[in-house]
Amino acid sequence: MPATVKPAELAELQGNAEQVRNICILAHVDHGKTTLSDCLVSSNGIISERLAGSVRYLDSRADEQERGITMQSSAISLLYKHERLNKEYLVNLIDSPGHVDFSSDVSTAVRLCDGALVVVDVIEGVAIQTHAVLRQAWEERLRPCLVLNKIDRLIIERQLDPIEAYEHLLKIVERVNAILLGFMNASVMAAGSSERNPTADVDEELGDDKIDTQAWALEFDDDEENAYIFAPEKGNVVFCSAADSWAFRTLDFVPMVAQALGIKNRRKVLRSLWGNFWYSAKQGKIMQSKSTQASVTTGEASRQHPPMFASYVLDAIWQIYGATVIDSKPKKLEKIVTRLGISEKVNRRELNKGGRAALRTAMHAWLPVTRAVLSMVVRCVPDPVRAQNRRAEVLWPHVHAEEPLESRLAEARAHIERCDPQGPLIAYVTKIFAVQRSEVTPQTAALLEDLRRKQQAAAGETSSGQDLVSSEAGAALGTANGEEHDDSSSELFFAFARVFSGTVRPGVPVHVLGPKYLPTHPDRHRAQVPCGVIPLLMMNTELVPLGAAPAGNILALAGLDRDVLKSATISDSPQCCSLTKMPSQSAPVLRVSLEPSNPLEWPQLTRGLKLLNRADAVAEVRIQPNGEHILGCIGELHLERCVKDLQERFAKIELKVSKPIAIFRETVVVAGSHVPTPQPSFAPFDVRKEETKFAEAMQQYTAAVSGGNGGGTADADARDGENGEVDVDQIAVKLTPPEPFARRVLPGGRVLACTGGNAVVVCLRVIPLPEPIRKVIEESRADLTDLLEEDDADADDQDAALDATGAGAEMGDATNRGSRVHSSTSRASARRSSRAQQLRRSSSSRTQGENVAEAERARREEARRADIFAKLQEAFGEAGEDWDLQRLWSLGPRGVGPNVLLNAVDAGQPLASHRMYQLLSKASSAVIAEEGNAEGHNAEDEEDEDESPEATSQLLEEVAGGIIAGFQLGCRAGPLCEEPLWGTCVVVEQVTLKDASAEEHAALKRNVAIQGQVMSSVRDAIRRGVSLHHDQHLHGVDTGCEVRLVEGFFKCMLQCHVESQMGDQLGRMYGVLSGRRAKIMSEDMWEGTSIFTIEALVPIVESFRLGDDLRRQTSGAASTPQLLFSHWQVIPENPFFRATTEDELEEFGERGYEESYQAHNRAYKYMQEIRKRKGLSTSEKVVVAAEKQRTLARKK
Repeated sequence: MPATVKPAELAELQGNAEQVRNICILAHVDHGKTTLSDCLVSSNGIISERLAGSVRYLDSRADEQERGITMQSSAISLLYKHERLNKEYLVNLIDSPGHVDFSSDVSTAVRLCDGALVVVDVIEGVAIQTHAVLRQAWEERLRPCLVLNKIDRLIIERQLDPIEAYEHLLKIVERVNAILLGFMNASVMAAGSSERNPTADVDEELGDDKIDTQAWALEFDDDEENAYIFAPEKGNVVFCSAADSWAFRTLDFVPMVAQALGIKNRRKVLRSLWGNFWYSAKQGKIMQSKSTQASVTTGEASRQHPPMFASYVLDAIWQIYGATVIDSKPKKLEKIVTRLGISEKVNRRELNKGGRAALRTAMHAWLPVTRAVLSMVVRCVPDPVRAQNRRAEVLWPHVHAEEPLESRLAEARAHIERCDPQGPLIAYVTKIFAVQRSEVTPQTAALLEDLRRKQQAAAGETSSGQDLVSSEAGAALGTANGEEHDDSSSELFFAFARVFSGTVRPGVPVHVLGPKYLPTHPDRHRAQVPCGVIPLLMMNTELVPLGAAPAGNILALAGLDRDVLKSATISDSPQCCSLTKMPSQSAPVLRVSLEPSNPLEWPQLTRGLKLLNRADAVAEVRIQPNGEHILGCIGELHLERCVKDLQERFAKIELKVSKPIAIFRETVVVAGSHVPTPQPSFAPFDVRKEETKFAEAMQQYTAAVSGGNGGGTADADARDGENGEVDVDQIAVKLTPPEPFARRVLPGGRVLACTGGNAVVVCLRVIPLPEPIRKVIEESRADLTDLLEEDDADADDQDAALDATGAGAEMGDATNRGSRVHSSTSRASARRSSRAQQLRRSSSSRTQGENVAEAERARREEARRADIFAKLQEAFGEAGEDWDLQRLWSLGPRGVGPNVLLNAVDAGQPLASHRMYQLLSKASSAVIAEEGNAEGHNAEDEEDEDESPEATSQLLEEVAGGIIAGFQLGCRAGPLCEEPLWGTCVVVEQVTLKDASAEEHAALKRNVAIQGQVMSSVRDAIRRGVSLHHDQHLHGVDTGCEVRLVEGFFKCMLQCHVESQMGDQLGRMYGVLSGRRAKIMSEDMWEGTSIFTIEALVPIVESFRLGDDLRRQTSGAASTPQLLFSHWQVIPENPFFRATTEDELEEFGERGYEESYQAHNRAYKYMQEIRKRKGLSTSEKVVVAAEKQRTLARKK
């Protein structure tokens, strides 16, 4: 057993960034990540090499050991001594989960590392999570290395010969490369990285003269695309059996093969050990098949000319398996051990046992896992200096600032690119994790106690804690920033972090920058930690204090549990950007309601939810207005872990967990295929005529009432002229007050949003959104979110600059009216002019290289903006001529949802308040500067335009903020069951102002509260506009639309082992899926195996307990389903169905449809369940079968 490496040795290597490697292990569930990590950990003497693979050392949770899967990322630092290079390397290893429910931990691991070991089970092949982790590695600019694991199964289970095994492995490598090539075609990565050519490392490892170096350099040029292609001859592919503790690269066989064939050119041998190369004993040289593709060397061609990889690499491994596991042949095994020259390395006691023990001993002595895997890591994964130079573009956000802040931000980025340990401190926290107090060493516990006392003393002396980053979570849980922490808790919280610049030292004050922090506003989303933090070396659950942690290292930080919620940037100065957000693979779609079994334990539950919200990076905790505590998770396995942590660690109480709550949406659809899709009308609709009709109806009602009370005028008018009889119905109509003006339904399904006294009246319609437009919005959601955040930041910067320079005062009352988002056109022009001047100043102060980088970032930003704009233009064009993209006003909810607000008030020139259209069609920086100059020269003309008598345009500018806010609120809760809207379009057709004097108009415009009234009235009008589509028969209008519920779908990936002796497992699996309304998308049988792979779409509401049902029905033959959110789909049933046709009346009866149809109407059932859960009114009958009360007395 190797000697145990001490933490002090690891700490010494942290100072030399060139000898540091940060890697993570990524794979699908059960592909062997943790077993591989055990083999690597055993090389440092932490666990026994003999027990590697069964200990699962990095799975520290009890439920991880019970289930046999990884549920959270774990980190450990390892020492690797490269024998040939005679160097020592520090390898910071992170083992990440493979189940899709814990994909958030994969994101945290990817952000912290520079390279990734992508493990693939050679039997199951490329799975759904393999594709997902490759995409994440690509997006974060990680250098991937491929590990083909479980090759022993090809020998024992599949019983393939070396040639068949080679062909099988070749297909897997080609499939993985096809995925990466797809990413390359979809995204263009920056070229010209400063990494050294990997040929240097190969030369050192081969120990050979440089023969044919020109051809080698051409094949292994150091460009980004070539670096991401897997090829065994490049050294970035390892063939492995972690369970049997062996692994190799083709490079490891070069000396043996070169010596056996008598070839001096080892480089030629290396290139020939993979592909369509074979050795001709007759000619005594390496030959290449006529085919240009390696994948064609199959069948008879492979039998006639076996590839060198099969005959000289796999054949030797097959012989050892044949002498141990397949057939026990001790003498043959002894000859093989002697021929390989490993007689002195093997453990004779284990070798004499035979079987698997002898196999592991021989293979580990010949091809140890650590040498193959970590040698590949050292050569193929860049050190932090080279990696951060390439990744800085992804990590550093694009922030506009003025001098001298612009120069300081550029300098901070330069320090990240150099991984400068002497630069300013910049670290990134990916998550907060909890460790039980009993697992912390006494030395670490003493340091934490001392830090706690300092924090308490500082909290009593300063009030800086009032602006903590954790306020974002405190609002959701109803807590304040200055909440008191329970220091007696059994859980300690640490930050999982990476230092990108500078050095972390204990006790040095730092700043915590939240994800929304901007250096131009240092007083927002920032917290100061005056007592500093404690850097800790992570050795799984053991945390070792460090004196200092320089840039390029992964570590844990103590002392940030009060200030960091999920993720944050740590810096020693507020003049720093918050690093970009981590990519997220999935979001919580599964929700449950929690309550304590004992009602007296509500405080414990609230406190436990606070701790869980801090410890789990993706869990969502919400408290509904009715007091219901909602926990949101990604899937059922994630939910089980969260509930278990609440009961056993954080709350320590018994909980009542409701049934999983599926998420739904509400929408409006066209009533039938024969009904044309409603179009947004830009023709002016006269609301004043409707207001005049309402006034006349009120006068008639008033006259009728006053006439009836004072002289019988109404009776006289209602008498028949000849008979003198009174028409009672006519009197009743005249005495019925008309519907309030704000509740009136106008022709075409229009509704009104009216403020108090009808001072402002907004006329709008709610119609279905065409599918092409909705798809583009949903596909571009992430980019739209980034653009909105950048636009808000720029608006804040420019407003602050305008106010500081006094430019805002020159515009008079225009700056005091409306909201910041939709201010007057003059202020927007001044803002663009200020932005242009800022660009010119910052451009003149930067160096040429910085200007080129800034121009490149601006070009990519404009390209992304132009791409979204082009897609929307095409989608609006497909929707019809009446759909005008220039009318796009906003998206909702939250500004990026699949609902559209169109401005149809002005049928002529589009108004300047179309913010979304302006945002997408914004020109480049140079064009903005030109526009700023032009607008600066025409300022007087713009002021004249502001004074134009177009009351409608001016009014829309004033109330635009209220309309936008009302639209956002209306999209968040629909009228059916208060679920968000989806796929709807709200068309604002007219805005009118009550006739009043000029003084009253001016007073109304200065009234800031008018926007709040407009907001609430527009929200209610949108709800009425949606409800109108199912109540249109009550209002006497035909909208041609109906309301529907929308349900979410999971993409489900399943594997089933089809064995004849176990019955028809496949048929049972199909039965389970069909019973849950699943739609089979693809099905495939792995060639030569009994594994059947199915990809299906399963409704979220039907996915609960799917895994348990599958395992029970298939006797464990079906794998755990991997569920990932796919899309939304409209439920075809109408939740408000009423029998109207003869066939429907015959089937359901005049009143029987209420019970018979509702029993089969899924939409109605889901709607009633949601309304009942939320405490809304339902149509459920309290008395189901009532009987008439019977009396004892007999009637006489």
